[in-house]
Amino acid sequence: MKCANDMNCSIGLVDMDIDRIYRILGSAFKRVYGFYVKRPLQRFNVDNRAEKAIDKQKAIPRMAPRHERTDQLFKQITQNNPQFRQELNEKREDLLKRLQTVKVVSEERVWTEEEVKEMEEIKERVRSRLPHSHEGTDIPMHAYVEPHHVPIGRISLIRALDFIGKHAQSPDHFDAHTIAAQHRLDEEEVKNVLKYFKPFYKDVMTDPVADTEEVLGVSKEKWRAMSSFLKPKSVFEHQMKIEATDADNKSTADQVNDKTVKEEKQQ
Repeated sequence: MKCANDMNCSIGLVDMDIDRIYRILGSAFKRVYGFYVKRPLQRFNVDNRAEKAIDKQKAIPRMAPRHERTDQLFKQITQNNPQFRQELNEKREDLLKRLQTVKVVSEERVWTEEEVKEMEEIKERVRSRLPHSHEGTDIPMHAYVEPHHVPIGRISLIRALDFIGKHAQSPDHFDAHTIAAQHRLDEEEVKNVLKYFKPFYKDVMTDPVADTEEVLGVSKEKWRAMSSFLKPKSVFEHQMKIEATDADNKSTADQVNDKTVKEEKQQ
């Protein structure tokens, strides 16, 4: 549908643009008014107003809300017995007088000597299981704090390492019986410690082919051939390349040495 007159169409478009501009300006004005005017007025003196509202609630005594089923039963009882509500709201002087005569006296219990002794024994048992000192210490050797008191039949870590090392150096002088008597330990436990715990030592691996002829009665060349036959193909080829490279390097070094010797003789 086309407009009969171009002027009317242009006027309609202008009206639509003005309405849109008004809506945009109105929404922008509402945001500005709410942020700069309405919100500060709502938050003005909010702490004092909140305190006043809380004081009003405190001034008016209110009962805690009942459960829905409890409220129904209470309403049913008050409807059937109207005097029940009146009795609840009445202030009975006889009950107040009874409360005035009630006295609560608190007296400390007198402990007997046996009970006091038993409590001291319990405290001592608990104290013996807890650390006496809670002070911080520097990190010692092995990041382990040496205890001041070790019960009989027990030993600290550092002392255990000490007698294990001494036994490794001279087992005849520091045997299980001597160590058990010195540290007041069980001899069987000391034997187990010396058997299953060893100090650090360096184990140098020897050539596995060096002793084959003496142990197995097989020569080195035959043992190498057998071991190369048992190895995977890739490992065997890699070893052959290494041996060939070593042989080439050796021959090259021999040639260089022969050349230098000849030059020295010519000079």
